[in-house]
Amino acid sequence: MLKNIEVGVDFLHSSRSFDLVLITDFATRQDSFDYQEDEYHKTVIKPYMHALRKNSVATDYEY
Repeated sequence: MLKNIEVGVDFLHSSRSFDLVLITDFATRQDSFDYQEDEYHKTVIKPYMHALRKNSVATDYEY
């Protein structure tokens, strides 16, 4: 289950910065894997985001 989603816009604009951050919080690790396989995510969200982005990085972690 997706517990929280947050979007932030960069204000520093340094050479190391990216323009946007998307932070998603899931109840379990498995929920994050399930989200990647969700049909809406795969057919709508991912194609839209990939069409807009120039570069991206991802970090998956637990706390």
